[in-house]
Amino acid sequence: MGAKQSVPSDAVPEGRTFIVTGANGGIGYYTSKKIAELGGTVVMACRSEEKAKKAIEQMQEENRQEVRAKRRAEKEASEKEKQRADAAAAKEEQEKKREEERKKKEEEQKKPEPEEEIPDLKLQFMQLDLESFESVASFVKQFKDSGLPLHVLICNGGLIAPALVTTKDGLESSFQINYLSHFLLTLHLLPLLKASGGTPKIVNVTSRLHSSAEGVNLENIQSQKGYSQVKAYANSKLYQIMNMYTLSSKVKESGIDIFSVHPGVIDSGFQKGYSGLSKVAMLFHKGFGKNAQDGAATTLTAVLDEQYNGKGPLYFSNCKPAQPSNMSKNEEKQATLWRYSLELLRDHVDDTILAEIGETLESIQPKEPEPEPTPEESAPDEGDKPKSEGESEKKEEEAPTAPSQDEEGKTEEGDKPVGETQQEEQKTEETEQKEEAGEEKKDEE
Repeated sequence: MGAKQSVPSDAVPEGRTFIVTGANGGIGYYTSKKIAELGGTVVMACRSEEKAKKAIEQMQEENRQEVRAKRRAEKEASEKEKQRADAAAAKEEQEKKREEERKKKEEEQKKPEPEEEIPDLKLQFMQLDLESFESVASFVKQFKDSGLPLHVLICNGGLIAPALVTTKDGLESSFQINYLSHFLLTLHLLPLLKASGGTPKIVNVTSRLHSSAEGVNLENIQSQKGYSQVKAYANSKLYQIMNMYTLSSKVKESGIDIFSVHPGVIDSGFQKGYSGLSKVAMLFHKGFGKNAQDGAATTLTAVLDEQYNGKGPLYFSNCKPAQPSNMSKNEEKQATLWRYSLELLRDHVDDTILAEIGETLESIQPKEPEPEPTPEESAPDEGDKPKSEGESEKKEEEAPTAPSQDEEGKTEEGDKPVGETQQEEQKTEETEQKEEAGEEKKDEE
């Protein structure tokens, strides 16, 4: 298993605000709890209000118990130190003093000791369903209306779908929930991050499994050709990392650091939907595995460790920078994914939002496919051909136009039937021969 990974424990500056998606369980739970324990304000962006509020209550109780245990340990350490100091006194004096202290302690134990107040962690719930672009917009409005600043956005929420599921917006669920909705959320929150001061950050919780992704194949980017739960999940995690690189280049002057982290394979119930070969694939990537609390360590390192401030974009694994797959760094594929993503989000952004990344609604307008030329447009211009005696003969010798094909022999619109294509090639050859004959005759004259 290796040594337990440590995370920064310095107090978070007063007033610093964090959004954590998928915060009611697993890595998101321990990420939120630790940040709040260090003094941060955490907005838990979750789909289920019931689960989120239950998680908040549990965090508060765990924190109270941990604070009490810490205070007891400090008090016991203080008493032991006092006893060591008393040992230097005379034996009789020491025995007398001990007897007095024993009686005093007995009297004190009879009285309930007033407990020092333990302040609540600064945690609050706001609803966010990553399966819906409409829900993303509602969350953004609610957060802006709260008046809170935003210093760090942690895109932690996600799923592994055991079967092909289409979201309310008509997209494959892993693609939208793990990647595209987080991208939309990020775009809308960029102005707040830029205005927050300090060192704003965006942290994407990804996976080492991204190295098994298919890549950016628009013909199968949403499992159009068949569904594999591991491949769909791996693709979505690859897209998060690729988007990190492109977005970083777009906002590099703003001071926002963008990180992606691989937390390890976590035993948190996240893989319950796996079956058969999918489980085998996950076990291959699992290594020794971690619990959710240890898994949160890499996220917390990226979020809290100041030595990485100003060094984005970075990919983290095992609490330190690492190298993602070569595929994730392919700039041509990054650009393809960027444009495809913005085209899908076009109805959910405006020019004000797009200006933050140097784009406009016009610039992300889907490109119209170029129409294929008609036979008339592709035919050579008769007026450009030299006049010759053979030209009139050519017209007489030309084969008649091929008859139209029946339903079974039809081609796609704009394509020519094979027979017609062969005839045109023959016409071109005859024309060239007759033009050469005409030129020779002119030379003789």
